[in-house]
Amino acid sequence: MTILNNTAANSGGGIRLTGSSYMSVLYDNTLIALNHAPNGYGGGINIVVPAHADIASPGTGSLGVVYANDALHGGGMAVTAGSSSGQDAHVHLYTVDPARPVRVQQNFASENGGGIYAKGYQGFPAINRATVCAFDFRIDDNGAPDGSAIYADYATDGIEDAASDIHLNHSIFDSPDCRAGLPAFARRCAAGVPCNTINDNVAGDADGNATLAATIRIGRSSTLAGDRFVMQGNEGAYAIRSDDWPACISNCLLIDNDVTRQLLNSDSGLLEINNCTIANNVILSTYTIHAEGPLTLTNSIIGESGNLALDCSGGPADLQVDYVLSSDVSTLPAVEGVALGHATFIDAAHGDYHLQLNSLGVDYAPAIVGDDRDLDNFPHDQDVSVTNLWGVHDLGAYERQHPCSSADTVFRDGFESP
Repeated sequence: MTILNNTAANSGGGIRLTGSSYMSVLYDNTLIALNHAPNGYGGGINIVVPAHADIASPGTGSLGVVYANDALHGGGMAVTAGSSSGQDAHVHLYTVDPARPVRVQQNFASENGGGIYAKGYQGFPAINRATVCAFDFRIDDNGAPDGSAIYADYATDGIEDAASDIHLNHSIFDSPDCRAGLPAFARRCAAGVPCNTINDNVAGDADGNATLAATIRIGRSSTLAGDRFVMQGNEGAYAIRSDDWPACISNCLLIDNDVTRQLLNSDSGLLEINNCTIANNVILSTYTIHAEGPLTLTNSIIGESGNLALDCSGGPADLQVDYVLSSDVSTLPAVEGVALGHATFIDAAHGDYHLQLNSLGVDYAPAIVGDDRDLDNFPHDQDVSVTNLWGVHDLGAYERQHPCSSADTVFRDGFESP
């Protein structure tokens, strides 16, 4: 199926899904491309209350299933809630071909949400959510003046509550729709296939002028829960910027981004960072992370030579930092597990940020209760028989699984796991 080169006077350039309806886009050789909604929402797809869509097709050849569409809001797709009770809107992105993840690619919004735009609604008596649940996905090469990859927003008539929810590989934050899980035919990406990426998105206008905006923009009363994802090669003022509700990221890799302000910026809402590797970004601001509200930074690596780590304007009770290896500790509290140093990676020059066996950060922090998984979806808390500092938990996006790996070991006897 090809839906190509259509134009809507208002919203839904290629597809507009509305009412109590459901759409699945699952099969190979499906392309929603070069569609336009210059005055409204969703250049490729507009999902309107109380509709639901499952989008999992690998696309056509090397082109993502949602490709090169444009709109005012949500160049690739827009998910918009309504003003009456029970008018939530949802979209699931997931993969059915392990070698070719679902992809939102090269879309543009002239205002916000180059790849994806989510707009909830707050009002009386309705508080309706626009929810995006993405699992094993790629959101790459999109552009917009703000939210070049993802933008979350809301409409209101004065009531404030959570309006838009963005979930990246995170199914248990607070969205019942994401908690339902994935269908049996959903697949994990194959090893070595670029997956769970938010890469090469550019915050700029139609003339190519850079804007003071973010790759992921989480507006007021909206939330971000992101686990096991990569942000690489994005350009803008910020990689992630959030307002007054939680932005929680974990097992993430933020590398080679080019920002004119802070890499991560939070207004008054909670910013929570756990098991992330933040390294080798170009940051023109003095600080890597700026938070005006509560900040939790745990089990992470910050390798940003020339930049200070934190700029936190909240009170002492708003800051929790535990088990962090950083190129700057002058802005971090002097607590147990916070250390000055640089992790050594297997091949950072070619994007491999797994820790070398004897790297700082291996077997560093206390074990975590539960089945917590790293960026490769492997279990944390693996003891690899190096000196344990405070426990067996590795810092950063990846957990070292075995002391003998094919990437950096000369001698093996053939019985080790890869």
